[in-house]
Amino acid sequence: MAIALGATGFGVGFRVLVLSSMEHRTPWLTFYPAVMAAAVFGAWRAGALATVFTTLFVVFGWELASPRPFMQGSSDWLGAGAYVLNCAFMVLIAQRMHTASAKAILEKERAEEASRVKSMFLANMSHELRTPMNSILGFAEILADDTTLPQTAREKLQIIHRNGRQLLETINAILEISRAESKGDGNLKLVPLDFHELVFDLQSLFNPSASGKRLELAVHIDPSIPRRVVTDPSKIRQILTNLIGNAIKYTLSGSVTVTAKRDGPERISVEIADTGIGIEPGSIGNIFRPFERTMMGAATASGTGLGLAICAKFAEELGGSVSVESAVGQGSRFCLHFPFLSAVGLPEEVTLPVQVQARLPPGVAPVRVLVVDDIEANRQFLRCLLEPMGFLVLESSDGLDAVAKVSSQSPEIVLMDLWLPAIDGAEATRRIRRDHADRKVVVIGLSASALPDEKEEFRRSGLDDVLSKPVSRTCLALALARHCPLEVHESESTDQSRQDSSIFPTPSDLEIGADWLDRFDLLVRQGDLSGIQAMAVESASEFPLVSEEIVKLVAAMDTRKLRKLAQRLREQCDAEETP
Repeated sequence: MAIALGATGFGVGFRVLVLSSMEHRTPWLTFYPAVMAAAVFGAWRAGALATVFTTLFVVFGWELASPRPFMQGSSDWLGAGAYVLNCAFMVLIAQRMHTASAKAILEKERAEEASRVKSMFLANMSHELRTPMNSILGFAEILADDTTLPQTAREKLQIIHRNGRQLLETINAILEISRAESKGDGNLKLVPLDFHELVFDLQSLFNPSASGKRLELAVHIDPSIPRRVVTDPSKIRQILTNLIGNAIKYTLSGSVTVTAKRDGPERISVEIADTGIGIEPGSIGNIFRPFERTMMGAATASGTGLGLAICAKFAEELGGSVSVESAVGQGSRFCLHFPFLSAVGLPEEVTLPVQVQARLPPGVAPVRVLVVDDIEANRQFLRCLLEPMGFLVLESSDGLDAVAKVSSQSPEIVLMDLWLPAIDGAEATRRIRRDHADRKVVVIGLSASALPDEKEEFRRSGLDDVLSKPVSRTCLALALARHCPLEVHESESTDQSRQDSSIFPTPSDLEIGADWLDRFDLLVRQGDLSGIQAMAVESASEFPLVSEEIVKLVAAMDTRKLRKLAQRLREQCDAEETP
């Protein structure tokens, strides 16, 4: 209001000092800027007040600054009316500007609040979903390694663990796409990837479900595609997992074929073709939208309708796309197109061993580990992992109790959950650092959050390391080994499994020829388990150990080990032929 009145006073003073001698009635124009400034900076009340003030001054106060009155005839009154009308339009436009600006500010505040609520929801969902998965996958892994259980039971537990990991990847993908939509960005991680191995691993994953429906699952990879490419492995895996899973789900008989070929110098296309129910024409345009399902699909199988939406979102983030062609009753053909970078010259990707043995060496003083988690099952799981390694395990169920036990029982290592009653893990860590600045306490965070921002905030509290739930024995052992004298090496069972398929000591097994190997390698690449088994039975008298091993792997539907077996047989055959 003060600005508006000041602008009005300046306009009046300017009129009196400079234009008082003008005979023409244009001095009205000198007051328009004052009214406009008042309306823009002070809204409609200030604009209306400036209009009234300037009009009254000209009509009744002009004689105070001029020897004769300003209003001398009807034309002067007409000009005053036009002035007032023009000022009214100016005030109205300025008020609309104020209203639009206020509305925009309000919408921005609402959007920020919605984003905050959504981020909080994602954090809660991440914790609620990943926390029980920690116990499910953890105990499945422990039982699968229990040699006192029958082999068949251990194999079933391995299936539970493998499918649980796949479920976890799906949960992470859903949280990731929700986070990206919330913040408007993606989280692309470009690293070297063995693309051939990834595709064949997916074939191994889906072979049981395909065989259960008597479907043929075949994989063909163009040899011109480099084995190692640079892309985002998790997004490629999730897209192909969803597309292959859908193809098997909606195919009642026939086959599912995965064909990867080069689509240009630095582009790859992966086509997933099935002989399933197909998609009705009216639904093709909507299937990549979240929660959209075709009528035939909804009637045939269950699902959330998120799989293809995730595929489209991740493909876009990769700089690629997903396309579809389909005909009702004849099947569908989905195709993923994505760019890649060359991995030539980059170091080989470091892979963690599947199973490890870890133990504190003899003669080392006992290491106390405080496990802080409000879920009893999680504490029990970590105890089952830590005690066989030789650690003395203490437990705490909330942040305040954890701070107190660090003072009273002096653990060397603390495994700290992020979400805790009383005070959270970050605050508990800060208090431990404050109270024990004179001694080293290793604090390793355990986070069930899928949000990078939340993990980064957790790190800033003073942690020495952060592990994501679900926690595996391998990751936990490697993290502990960085902070204490824990000896970690691959388990003998893992080493033995690698050697089982590499040495065949009998002379007959060493006489395998190149033709046999070519046929075996072709069947393995096609994923033709029935053909592989028939070949093994035919060769049982000639190559007994090899045939026995093949029959075991076919029964377990382990195409990954079949591929490794084919590779080792080839190497062994080449070595025998070398003079």
